[in-house]
Amino acid sequence: LQLKLSGGLCLSLLLIMLWWALRRLEVKLAWLWPFVFLLASPGHLWRLQMTRPHLLSMGLGVLLLSFLIRGRAWQVGLIALSLSFFHLNLFWLTPVVLVVYGLVTAVTDRRLTWRPAAAAIGGCALGWLLNPNPVGALRLLSVQLAGVARVQQQGVPLLFSTELFPMELGRVPVNY
Repeated sequence: LQLKLSGGLCLSLLLIMLWWALRRLEVKLAWLWPFVFLLASPGHLWRLQMTRPHLLSMGLGVLLLSFLIRGRAWQVGLIALSLSFFHLNLFWLTPVVLVVYGLVTAVTDRRLTWRPAAAAIGGCALGWLLNPNPVGALRLLSVQLAGVARVQQQGVPLLFSTELFPMELGRVPVNY
C-alpha cells in the first residue's frame, strides 16, 4: 500500500508540475494537457504508475524549460538544483534543455542570455554537491551511465531495468 501511495504522490507531482509549466506559459486548456499526457498510451501509463525518480525528473525538466522562457535566473538554478539532487542520473537533462533553449532563442530572437544558463549549470553542480556523499554519488553515476553502457556493448544480458522494456500485451487490459 505504501508503495502505491508513493507512486501516486510522484505521479500527482508530475501532473501538477506539467500543469504549472503550461499555465505559466499561458497554454490554452492547460488543465487538460497533463491528462492527455497521462492517458497517451497503456505502456506510458504503466510506467507512470511506478515509484521512480523519473517522474519527478520529467516534471522538473518541463518546469526548467518553462522558467527559462519566462522566469528568473535564480528560479532556473533552483529547478536545476532540484533535478540533479533528486535524480543525479538525469543531470544531463539540464544541459540538453539549455542547449535546445539556447539554439531556439539564438535563431528566433537573435540573442543569447548567459545568466539563466550559468544559474542552471551552477544549480546542477550544487544539487550534486548537496548529496550526503557527493563522491559516492559521482561513482554511482559513473557506474549507472558508463559502466552499464560498457556491459551492454559487450552483449551481457542485464536483469534489471526491465520496466523500461515494451509492455506485454496481456497487461494492456489491466491498465485501462
